[in-house]
Amino acid sequence: EPWAPHMVFDGPTPIADPVAFSGNIYQAEAEARGISRQDAEEEIREKLSSFTAPSGACVDNATLTISEPGKMLILNYEGFVPFQYWDVSGWSIGYGHHLGRSNFSEQGLTEDEAFTLFNQKVKEYENGVKSAVSACLTQEQFDALVAFCYNLGAARISRSPGLRNALNEQRHRDVYLEMKKFINAGG
Repeated sequence: EPWAPHMVFDGPTPIADPVAFSGNIYQAEAEARGISRQDAEEEIREKLSSFTAPSGACVDNATLTISEPGKMLILNYEGFVPFQYWDVSGWSIGYGHHLGRSNFSEQGLTEDEAFTLFNQKVKEYENGVKSAVSACLTQEQFDALVAFCYNLGAARISRSPGLRNALNEQRHRDVYLEMKKFINAGG
């Protein structure tokens, strides 16, 4: 089922076009299930039209760490690549770990090494969320923000006043709209 971090902040109103961010999701679903693209699109839109934000308890951010489901979400989304590959803005390796534009090496990683690197980087992204957001969050919201930062950098929230203010003022619909501004890689 398609998912993006901004969906956690959508609140009780249905998402107008929840899969527009994911490119060919309809075609991929159609091929995977052996149905027409139109049927896949209708089914996905129907499932997501009733999506609402999780109703988990608000928790003090200082005590939060990413949950195992949150980690699995990132790991499954990124996938494991044992060698360096060119991503939109530079070289990456492992589970989407960004190396930069000039750090190419032919040395690869084992999956265990990549997982260790992933866990180290996740702590950095957890700290980025904690330093930028003073309002309490649900576990699901915290996980979504860590996943968001995993793709855009630990400082993304603090460097985005609209997003940071919406989070700290708990204007969840505005958080959703602000996060959607970052759904296009490289642009």
